[in-house]
Amino acid sequence: MAQFGAEYELQECPEGFAPTDAGCLPCQTCAGTDPATGLPLEWCRTAQYILSGVFKPNAPGCMACPVGAECNGKALRSRNGLDGFGAIWVDGGDGILYLKGCPVGHQLRNATVEDQECFECAADEYIFNSNDPSFSCHLCPASAICPYGGPPPFG
Repeated sequence: MAQFGAEYELQECPEGFAPTDAGCLPCQTCAGTDPATGLPLEWCRTAQYILSGVFKPNAPGCMACPVGAECNGKALRSRNGLDGFGAIWVDGGDGILYLKGCPVGHQLRNATVEDQECFECAADEYIFNSNDPSFSCHLCPASAICPYGGPPPFG
């Protein structure tokens, strides 16, 4: 815990703030406005996220938003609403979110903490397993139908 004077110890920060030895510091939020609405941007790639404001030695604090996500200074979500279709982010227990699953028709890419995304296969492609980064998109056979980028039904 960060200690301030002889009387106070920092134990937790408000949502969107990282505990440091200097106190609670805000995570990066979005700047600018949405061109369509003129309203301030709430979610963007340039903001950061943080899992907890609880002081832990060696915790990463505010994290950069991965390629396939949008952040708002507090939280992270998948781009294009993919969380509602099967994108799965998991707390690794180290203060970092890891992309572990993607919707059907998307390739899981998670080579590094910064380079995590659900990459959509082309309209004429499919993928057998959207939850395993070793699988890639393949051309759908000419005689088959590959619904939503999933494998062609055989049988």
